[in-house]
Parts: sequence; structure tokens; C-alpha cells
Amino acid sequence: MEDRDIQTLLDESAKKLGVVGAQVAVLHNGVVRAFATGSANVELGIPMTTDTLVQIGSTTKVYTALMVMSLVEEGKLDLDEPVLSYIPYFRTPDAEATRSMTLRHLLSMSAGLDNGPYDKHGREQIATERYIRSIADLPLIFSPGQGYGYSNLATCVAGEAAVQVTGRTWDDLLRERVLEPAGLKRSVTLPENLVFHRVSVGHAVEEDGTPRVTRPWDCTPTQAAAGETLCTSAADLIAFAQIFLNKGAGVVSPESITTMTTPQVTVPDTILADTWGVGPYSKNWNGTELWGHTGTNEGGSSSLFWIPAKGAAFATLSNVPEQGYPLAHELGKVLYPALWGVDCVPPPAPSAEVRVDAHRVSGVYEEYNARYEVTVEDGTVMLRASSKEPFTPSLDTRLLPWKTDRFLADKAALTGNRGWGVSFVGSDDESRATHLVNGFFCARRVR
Repeated sequence: MEDRDIQTLLDESAKKLGVVGAQVAVLHNGVVRAFATGSANVELGIPMTTDTLVQIGSTTKVYTALMVMSLVEEGKLDLDEPVLSYIPYFRTPDAEATRSMTLRHLLSMSAGLDNGPYDKHGREQIATERYIRSIADLPLIFSPGQGYGYSNLATCVAGEAAVQVTGRTWDDLLRERVLEPAGLKRSVTLPENLVFHRVSVGHAVEEDGTPRVTRPWDCTPTQAAAGETLCTSAADLIAFAQIFLNKGAGVVSPESITTMTTPQVTVPDTILADTWGVGPYSKNWNGTELWGHTGTNEGGSSSLFWIPAKGAAFATLSNVPEQGYPLAHELGKVLYPALWGVDCVPPPAPSAEVRVDAHRVSGVYEEYNARYEVTVEDGTVMLRASSKEPFTPSLDTRLLPWKTDRFLADKAALTGNRGWGVSFVGSDDESRATHLVNGFFCARRVR
């Protein structure tokens, strides 16, 4: 595709989805090509450009994992050493889990820690320590190494381990060990450094289509390691992906890249991931393996994937967070086949042939931020979600059978327009599912 074709695709996709400002960048035949559209701030009339910084949310987790691996190489951290060795104040309600949980568990989403609250604990660097101390009584979702469960909290704990053993802040460690060695000049975590760049703010779109700026601007350190502060451009996301494509690129060793991209846990079939490594996750599209991560917070949404077999990478940014995933899909379904000959796996469809086991799926499931009540009447599965956080809205939705124990919500808002499925996994003594996985987020059965 010519540059003008990609620009037109971006312009039209953003307009179709009501995205105020967006970027897309690709690594194609060894060349980074970046594009932007729309506005970075509708109130000020600032245009979105390819060098504008947008908050990337949870894609930050891969940056934190890479930083941790740099310390593993130096012998300051060990993936298989109990995290309690590095954070003496770390506690969970389960004493054995506290003793056995490792950095490998934390970074591969197999630690069993709840996703955790989105509480703020001040603007001081000690905020993350306060946060970790505050969850000592938070019930585990499962025992370490015994399942999959996405967790912002887990990455915060891993990042704090690096802080504890070095005496440096997470921001300093990330800058010194990842951003500067990789030449990522448009990647910033601290508010005082954002003023030297063009910065996008988050937007919401009213029912009549009118965009408005999201307030307040949130760039506090509590969950920085998990995705609360890092702002970057789509081109810098591609440059970050090149660290993995180039076997460490002088940032870490090839062995560390191999460790990070070796599957550690299988993700329940919820469409967006197949396995999780140490930081990034993978998916397989008709025999082609992709690695990467996505993320969303109040300021923006990001998607980053690289294709090792093709030496290729794809990154998107949206400053309307709820439309970040739809935008990535709209662009990806054209660009993946056109540039690299890789066909996106189409969204699944419900199947009337799937038998629903009412006894297995009915019940109540909880994690800190959400409660799910599942009922089945005359073969119709209903889910009532109640939430403390905007990322999981409170609503009632039908669950449409897709595969055995796998469902699609008829209201896309259940997954924040991310296109995720809902899976029921595990089995208790009564043959009931022990967990419900809503996309990435795992909830345990409580009734």
C-alpha cells in the first residue's frame, strides 16, 4: 500500500468510529511508516501529529517486564525467586502463596493476584508501596501457577521488586534501562517531562457525536508499572517492538527475549490471546505467530504487535479510549493482509449447536472490580455485571454460546468494546466452573 492509501484508511476509520485523534505506524520491509489523523485536543484545536504523545495504558506492562529482565541479567533479580525476597512487606491472605509467588508468576499473569483496585495513593514515589500494602487482605483468584488471571496489581508488584533491589524509582529504571538505550525519545512517564512534547488528552464522545475532553488528566505513579503514566507515539511503539525483533537490540540479551516470548501459561479461549509469556502475550493467526500487548486508560488506548517471521510490527493509538480496540481491528483487517500477507482471524459467531450446561456455568463470580451473576432459563444464559470501575460497566446481557463453555456477550459494552469472549474454566467437586474469564479478567466463583 502507498502512504496515501494508509492515510486515507486511517482518516476514514477514525471518522467511522468517532475517534477524535489517532495514529498508526507499521514496520514494513525494514522501514517505519507513521500516520496521524484528527485532533489531540478538541478544546484547543491542536492537531494530532505523528510525534504527539498518547497514554498507552497496559502496553506499558511489556516495558516493565523488559526492564525487569535487564536486572535479571545482572543477577539483581531472579524470575523464580519468591517476590517476598525482594519486597519484605509483600503480603496476601494466603501465607503459602505469599511465600511461593515469583516474578515469573507475576509477569506471566499466573500469580493468582486479583486485578486489584484502581485506587490512588498520592503523587509521591512511595504511592506504589502504599498500594501494595493496601491489598494484603485482598483474596487471591487462584493459587500461584494454577491458572491464568490478568492483573494490574501483579505488574505493579514486579515493578516494585526492581525498585526495592536498586533503590531507584520505576521512572528512572525504565528511562535508563529501556527508553534511552532503545532511542525512544518520544516516550515519557513523568508529567514534568511531558511539557516538552506535543501531548494528546483523552476524549469521550457524547450520544449526539460531540467530543469532549476527559478530566482530570491522570498521570499519577501508583500503578505506573502497569500502565498509568507512559505516553508515547505509534512510531516509538514500533521502535520498542524492534527490540524484540532484533533479539534485544543492545537493551537486553537474545536469551532474555527468548525467555519473554516463551509461552508460560495458556489463556482461556476469549479471542484476543492464546498464551502469555513473560510480559507480552501471543496469538496465532492461521499459522502466523504474533506477540504484543494492548492497553487502555482514561487518556488513550494502544495496540502493539510484532510478527517475528515477517520482521514486521503494527501499532495504533486512539485518544477515545473506548474506540481503541475497534480502531485497531478496522485498520488491522486491511493492513495485515495487504502489507504482510497475514489474514486476521475473523470475529467468532454464536452457534446454535452448542449445548449449554446450566449447572456448570450458573452462579456468582467476583473479582475486586466486578461481580457477575449468571443464570440460565430455558437454555438462555443471562449475565448481570455490577462494577466499581468504568472499565467494566454495570449491565445485563445475554451470553450467546460460541463453543463449549465459551460465550459472546450480545452487548459489546461488557468488554469495553474490546471484542472479547467470556469463558468458564476449572471444575469444583460439583462439576461447576470455578472461574469466569471476561476477556482477560478472571473472577472466582463465590456462590
